[in-house]
Amino acid sequence: MRKKTSVGRINIPTVSSEDYSQEVTSLQFDEDQGYFMAVGTSTGKISIYDLRMSSPLRDKDHMYGSPILNIKWHQTLNSTEPKLITADKHIVRIWDPNTVSFFLSILFKCFLH
Repeated sequence: MRKKTSVGRINIPTVSSEDYSQEVTSLQFDEDQGYFMAVGTSTGKISIYDLRMSSPLRDKDHMYGSPILNIKWHQTLNSTEPKLITADKHIVRIWDPNTVSFFLSILFKCFLH
């Protein structure tokens, strides 16, 4: 059912006053669950939201300060839990969205576009 008015808001937390300029640069919904959303920002931060709540479930820093270029939810054949693949211009990371621990990091010698 569609509504013409807002039914909720999502808060993007800011850690310090320097983060006031952060913008959403990538966004991806988890197609299996439907209510999880991963958001990447211009400051290299990733947040996972449950759309039933306004605050993020988990936050992760990509550690390079570059905008997040792409986010993908990925279901592997040997695991029942999805992985989250995130990329900025320096690195591609595969990680567990439930624990926010890195599963694999691929660092490139040149920048990705």
